[in-house]
Formats: sequence, C-alpha cells, structure tokens
Amino acid sequence: MSLMIIWQIITISLVKTAIRALRLIGRHGTALPGLIAESMHPGLLKKLSSELSGGAILVTGTNGKTTTSKMLRGLLEGRGLKVLANRSGSNFTRGILASLIEHATISGRLNYDMAVLEVDEAYCRLVARQVSPKNILVLNVMRDQLDRYGEIDTTAKLIGEALRYTQSAVLNANDPPVASLEKHINDDRKTTFYGVSPQLKKNLPTDEELLSGSLKTKHEPPEPDVILYDFQPEKDNLARVMVGGNTYTFNLRFGGVHNAQNATAALAAVYSLTSNIGTKDMKTLSNISPAFGRGEDLLIRGVKTQLALVKNPSGFNQNIRTFASNPEVGAILILINDRYADSRDVSWLWDANMEPLKTSQAKFVAGGIRAYDMALRLQYENIAVADIQTSIRLALKSAVDQTPKGKKLLILPTYTAMLEVRKLLSKTAELEKIWR
Repeated sequence: MSLMIIWQIITISLVKTAIRALRLIGRHGTALPGLIAESMHPGLLKKLSSELSGGAILVTGTNGKTTTSKMLRGLLEGRGLKVLANRSGSNFTRGILASLIEHATISGRLNYDMAVLEVDEAYCRLVARQVSPKNILVLNVMRDQLDRYGEIDTTAKLIGEALRYTQSAVLNANDPPVASLEKHINDDRKTTFYGVSPQLKKNLPTDEELLSGSLKTKHEPPEPDVILYDFQPEKDNLARVMVGGNTYTFNLRFGGVHNAQNATAALAAVYSLTSNIGTKDMKTLSNISPAFGRGEDLLIRGVKTQLALVKNPSGFNQNIRTFASNPEVGAILILINDRYADSRDVSWLWDANMEPLKTSQAKFVAGGIRAYDMALRLQYENIAVADIQTSIRLALKSAVDQTPKGKKLLILPTYTAMLEVRKLLSKTAELEKIWR
C-alpha cells in the first residue's frame, strides 16, 4: 500500500470522526471537516469525484439551487440511479468535500452512480476545476450578497469560468446573463436551454426587470429545448411542459411559479443527459416534497406553519407572492440575520417589494439580529409590526402566540435564521434531516 493511499485513509478517517462528533452535539456543520480534509489532502475532492462512474452535475445560480438539486436528484433516482448529494446545502468547496467524504468508504470508494452537487456561484469554478462535471445547470444571476459577489456581471463571469471544465451545460434562456454564457461552451460540447412561456415570464422578472420595474427588455431569448408553458396554482399547482415537441403535465406538491420553473430546469438537465423525458418523470416530480426551509410545512404547538427562505429581493418577492397572499395566513414572522452566510449587507431589504403585504390581515413579527431593520422597512410601508425580538426563540414564541386560532403562521427567515428555527423545532416537529 502506497504512502498516498495510507494518507488518504488517515484523512478520511479523521474527517468522518469530526463529522460524527459534530452530529453528537447536534451540529450539522461541514466547514470544519472540509477544512481538515483540504489541509491534509488538497487533491482529495478530485480523487473522490473520479469514483463516480456517471460523473457529477453541478447546480448553481442565485435562487433555487437547493430545490432544483432535490428535484434533479429525485428524477435521476426515479430512473434507478444511486445519486449522492450535498443535502445540507453547504455549497462551498469545503462543504462539498465533506459531503463526499461522509458518503465514501474508508478506502475512498463512492458506491454511487453519480452526484448532484449544489454549488455556490463564486465557488463553482473551483469545484468544476477539480470535479470536471458532466453537466453544469445554471439557474439565474441576480443581486445577492453584494458584500461577497459585487455586481451580477462579476457573478456571471465566475460561472462562465466554471463552464470551461464541463462536458455540457443547461442554461436559463430567459435570464440574459445566463443565456449569454453559451459563448463559454465550445462547439464540441452540448448546450441545452430551458425557459418559460411569455405569459408566465411576467411573474419571473430578471434582475434588470426587478430593479427597473419594467418588463421590457432587449433580450431575445434562444429557443428553449424544454419550456414551461402553463402553470395553474388553483388546480393543485398543475404545470405543463413541452419537451422535444411532446407535452407533459405534472402537479407540484408545493406552490409558486418559480418552483415550476425550477422543475423545468431539473427536467432540462435530465433531457441534456439522456435525450428523453417521459410520463414516469412527471410522476416522480409530482411526488417530490419541498427542500428544507423552502416551503416546508410544520406544526408548532398545534399551529400550522410554513417555512420559506428569503435571502435577496427576488426570492423575497416570490415568497410574498406565493405564500404571504394566502388568506389562511394569520401571522407572518420575518427573521433577518446578517451573518456571513446571510450577507452582512441587509440593504437588499429596501429593494424587496413589500406592497403586497399591505393587503394582508396577518400580524407581523420582526426577529433576528437585524429585527429592527426589518421593522423599519415595514413601517416605511405603513405596515404595523406587532412585536420586535432580536432573539429568534422569543420571536418564534411571539409569532406562535399571535397566530389566530385556525390560521397559519408563515416564517420568512434568512439562511442562518432558518437553521436556528429548525434547531429549535428539531425536538418537537417532524423535520427532514438536512445532513443525510
């Protein structure tokens, strides 16, 4: 046995021990185990990913990565494949490496056919360079965490660099910065486009349209290979897609035209890999439940509760449109943190459209580290705030107490606030384990 293999076994053993130790104390973090692995064995990500006979698919973009990754994984598993995924949503290089190590044997074998990996936009090129993915699915490029990324052109450029390392790509035809990334794909590699019909497009504004308030654009989208042409939320979220001239229908188990668009993206990735889509795929999609924190349904002290992540203006707007307008919602808890994973800069709250909330009869509670910033934003819209609590535990208790009997509680948290809510509820609510 060579020294390199021995060192690999030592690294994997140590990282697995660190992961188990974190689980024992109720933590699901992967940054520390990943840091250990990177420090001890810099080439381990490349080595482990080479074990996947079917290769890896990277899913990146500003919004929808976790949901789309789960849908894509479900579609591939529905075809009989064993698929590895970084389910915790830890999408930096270290988190991805830790996820692969957790699922590998001590000797470094991965008993999976392929992997679907959610990847942060800024880290996509670093992961792609080591993994050499079979496909990269790019969802959108929007203003998100400006303290980390800068302007969207910078983000698009970073993703474009990642496309140099992939065998094929799936791009959003309706997002101009994403569609333009086709230039990074050489002629001998395949590009697949997905999109939505013009009547649905008005509900899915691009970054430019969101900020300008106008849906007029000079962008002429390329012809999509997979297109979502109808979505009817009033009919159990019925969606219709067209693939290769054939029409298919499915029902989503959770709402929002943006989630129907995510499903279309997942179908496009499967189509890119296999050149065929069928009714079995539609049945699979219809049975996929929301990813953790993305429209999750919970029960807190007898109160029906929905948890929907917010982290930038477009995501906030979509969740307001999809969930907050529901007349069954009796209280809305908005939790804003400003930790690194959330974005230190919370000025994005002023770009989100709070107008639809004015018609809501729900009681509003602002919570989290930046609770007062959120309360101020609501007050500028003349929306009354029933309570302000910087403690997420106290904010959650207040919101549950203020939810009228027979009504639902909607929680709109940033990423770290969502993790804290799930931790608080882990002993009393049925929650999907995010580290499995």
